[in-house]
Amino acid sequence: MRDVMNEAYVALGEFKEKYPTYEIVFASIAGSHSFGWASEKSDIDIRGCYRIPTKNFFIEDENEKLPMTIEFKSEQYDVEFQMHELQKFLKLTIQPNLNMLDAIFADVILESDDNTYDSLCKFGNSALSKAAYPHVQGMVIHMKKHRNKYNLCDPKKNLYIFRELMRGIYLFEN
Repeated sequence: MRDVMNEAYVALGEFKEKYPTYEIVFASIAGSHSFGWASEKSDIDIRGCYRIPTKNFFIEDENEKLPMTIEFKSEQYDVEFQMHELQKFLKLTIQPNLNMLDAIFADVILESDDNTYDSLCKFGNSALSKAAYPHVQGMVIHMKKHRNKYNLCDPKKNLYIFRELMRGIYLFEN
């Protein structure tokens, strides 16, 4: 049986080694593990945000700037990261983007800068409103189009549609 927490912490260590100048604001376990829907084959999704040095915002050459989003896959385990710079994370949260709210309100927070994370939770609470419904609706429509394009009978494609609906319900209820 997998030790999800150990795998997540080892992968977080890999992330920190690869990106030592990034200060993690918080990192949480999201996706199927967050909702209790994971199978033994499920990957581990880690979401969150980081700070970059302030001087990065004053660099004019786009090629020299640090990225505002990092997607990273652990070399040791089936762990995938999607982390955003704090400014971008806030913009996505206020839209509201359920992926960001999912990350903020996850049950398992691997690491956090407590003061900033507490502020993010308050910010997330103000963003969680009826305005988030179009995001759920858009994700379901996208998943349906993707399913129809490839294979209507594929149970996994139908599961993705169901999962998006359940994720919206879960976030609104909790």
